[in-house]
Amino acid sequence: DGKFFLYQDKKGGEDEWRKHHTSSITRDIWRYDVKSRKHTNLTNRPGEDRNPVLSADGKSAYILSEAEGGTINVWSMPLDGNKAGWKQITSFDTHPVRFLSRGGETLCFTWDGEIYTMKEGSDPRKVSIDLTLDEDERYEILNLKSGATSASLSPDGKQIAFTVRGEVYMEREAFERLNEQLILEG
Repeated sequence: DGKFFLYQDKKGGEDEWRKHHTSSITRDIWRYDVKSRKHTNLTNRPGEDRNPVLSADGKSAYILSEAEGGTINVWSMPLDGNKAGWKQITSFDTHPVRFLSRGGETLCFTWDGEIYTMKEGSDPRKVSIDLTLDEDERYEILNLKSGATSASLSPDGKQIAFTVRGEVYMEREAFERLNEQLILEG
């Protein structure tokens, strides 16, 4: 309704991907009341709290937080910031949840390089994504006879990569022909 908005602050230049960070520059979630022009810190605590997303009913917010000392997960919190009303929504471990957003009643986020969706009260579901390249494979045939500055043989001995004028090239067929010639002459 435009009466307030939620945001995260940025107090310093700390790496935003750092995990288990507690210091004076960790991010907090704030509420700005448009009418009173008042900023209210909703998550004033030592750890990271970020990416506020208003719930579909407008009565709470979803955030990314390490509130219980584990990895970053999705949490629900009341708009007054009352810690007693916080609820952990996801329970991932090892890797942090990132890039929280919402469409309708569905939350969307990433975890461990995968995209997930979920509705509160249900389990997260990994989104199945298939990528199809619609381009033809095109190879450029170059006649490079000199100027290589470095070369490296693949572990299976069937390919060679080399650098000419700052560009890296890979050759397979000519190297296989050279191997055959060496074996025949060897």
